[in-house]
Amino acid sequence: MIYSIERHKINTLLQGKTLLLLLITVAIAFIMYLLGQKDNMGKASIFAWHGIDLMIFQKTSLILFMLGFTMYLQQYKIQLLMTIAEMSFALYFLHQWSLSFMRRTGLMDFSHEFGGVVLLFMAATISAYLIALLIKQLFGKTSRRIIGW
Repeated sequence: MIYSIERHKINTLLQGKTLLLLLITVAIAFIMYLLGQKDNMGKASIFAWHGIDLMIFQKTSLILFMLGFTMYLQQYKIQLLMTIAEMSFALYFLHQWSLSFMRRTGLMDFSHEFGGVVLLFMAATISAYLIALLIKQLFGKTSRRIIGW
């Protein structure tokens, strides 16, 4: 909502800083890896000190990077990205189902090093896409009420 209201100011602020935001995101993720932080601290006891939760900083810098990167990509008409943008609402809500399924079935029992995280990201995105596609095929225009696409 803030971005919708302040879009022009935020876009101006992000202009030319995409690479810096990517470096910040990767640096925080690397620090998290070195510290053994694989998840956010919100799931821990609220009355116990578990250190600084770096996940919020990493995700915020990642969001700003992605925003800057997509601003850059707007000049190109890439069909895959246009499709993902159309169904982004559905992907946002369905990816958690994919992750929960992978967690329950043991598909997430692997090393959380960089390659594993990239693989997990791709699997969650592709499975959320397939679920959305299935719902769209089954429910047609009504699918917009169910998953937002």
